Amino acid sequence: MSTSILGKIERGDRLPTEEQLQIIATALDIKMDELKGRE
Repeated sequence: MSTSILGKIERGDRLPTEEQLQIIATALDIKMDELKGRE
């Protein structure tokens, strides 16, 4: 998924699909683990 798609979603120009939401959620979960020090 490109950042341009994320930018459009953030601006409300495009609604995310269910698959895109899952990808975003998975990415955020990974980032949260990294922030918590689980490397």
